[in-house]
Amino acid sequence: MVKKSTHTSFSQILDDSQRTIASHARCIESATNLLKQNPNSLNTEFLPLIERVLVVYKREPSVERIVKFVASLAAALCSEESTQTCWLLILKHLLGLNNV
Repeated sequence: MVKKSTHTSFSQILDDSQRTIASHARCIESATNLLKQNPNSLNTEFLPLIERVLVVYKREPSVERIVKFVASLAAALCSEESTQTCWLLILKHLLGLNNV
């Protein structure tokens, strides 16, 4: 059995989260588990995938669902003691993209 790389898993999580908001709870759980296994994957794999979504200039439902998922994930990470710094990294990264 071939083990999926973390990047493929994050890609699948974002793919699932763009389809329906009903899957967000499951996607948050999966992403949290991946981040616990490899905390460095936040910077190296997850955040670059988010950047691709942010270049869409139209308000598309799938993009808005992903943005809502990322916000929910950041809130979930904030509530867990072991990953409290992850949500700060997400916010700093996103603010850095806008030169704020």
